[in-house]
Amino acid sequence: MVKAIRAQMRAGEIKAISVDTCIVERGGFRLESGILKRLEQFQKSDLQLVLSEITVKELIRRITKETDEARNKLKTGLNEARKYFQLDDKKYAEIISEVTNDDGSHEIAEARVRSFIDRCGGEIVNVKNNVDIEILVQKYFGDKLPFEKSKDKKSEFPDAMMLMSLEAWANNKGGVVLLVTADKGCQKFCHTSTSLVAVENLGLALELVQERNEWLEKLTANFAHRIAGGHEAALLITIQDAVSSNIDVIDWSVEASAYCNFDYEIHDLWVEDVQFLISAGQPLLHAIEVGEDALIIQATMRVLVHASCHFQFSVRDSIDRDMVPVGDAMLDEKDWVQLDVLLTASSNGEVITDIREVELVSTRREIDFGEVSPDYSNEDPTYEKY
Repeated sequence: MVKAIRAQMRAGEIKAISVDTCIVERGGFRLESGILKRLEQFQKSDLQLVLSEITVKELIRRITKETDEARNKLKTGLNEARKYFQLDDKKYAEIISEVTNDDGSHEIAEARVRSFIDRCGGEIVNVKNNVDIEILVQKYFGDKLPFEKSKDKKSEFPDAMMLMSLEAWANNKGGVVLLVTADKGCQKFCHTSTSLVAVENLGLALELVQERNEWLEKLTANFAHRIAGGHEAALLITIQDAVSSNIDVIDWSVEASAYCNFDYEIHDLWVEDVQFLISAGQPLLHAIEVGEDALIIQATMRVLVHASCHFQFSVRDSIDRDMVPVGDAMLDEKDWVQLDVLLTASSNGEVITDIREVELVSTRREIDFGEVSPDYSNEDPTYEKY
């Protein structure tokens, strides 16, 4: 499938690129940085970024929710800090106002999304003028893609309108839209369409865009060959330092199992090792943007993360149904995870000469602690718990 899309891209058949909401979520809703910022290259490109009206509204809704949660966490943190930093009500209100500009979460979210679309030179494809409601209803009751036979078929209406509106836009332009989506149903619909094609990774999509330039493809391949030959050893140190310094941009969670209920809090994270992810003997590199004086390369890394986590265990009292604490434990664990970094590089036209900046791409990752249980090793054996 990727081979066919590559051929369409190089032949000029693909006229636009679009992203699904799930892809923006993968990027941590960081519209101003990371890999999502790379979409700004379409402001000055012959390819256009197009977003369905459905996607835009869903992004505003989701970012509003995330903004609300961030605001609540800020208020909670400031309330905790009051007793240590002697914040009075006036100072507390000033800090909240300074951070949020007194705007509501919806207004903040909408402004961010609209600004992002403007920076990318994006076009919003509306539903009213591009979706035939009669055909939409026929597809729904006929169990035809993008609808499938399922109990949750009604929930597929937003995706159906998104797909059909993009397909209509592509047909009107006489070309094909490359949709970046991790949704299997959306991918399945694109496989049957003559106007939509799909990939599930934004880095891959941007690489396909850049592969139209054979010089860039050759330059990136040469750089990968140098790394594989051990000629860029210092780069690993630079990447490890950058990942270590920015490890908090990753949304970390813990995977664990126990004989009882537990809550956890990650106390510390640090990086012990970084390696390039190797595919077919070469590091996995994607050239995703070329600027006037820089080349942006996405590299996929294997990162050994060491985490320190505090677990609190509890069981439900069979009489009053309350949760009763039964102990805690401070546990350490190491786990290899895959993370992407963006390398801002300089070139003399033949080879990459310098890596000027390394940026860790925001995403969500889990650290597996395996089986966990309370630690009673430091307790007094003569102490009566009950």
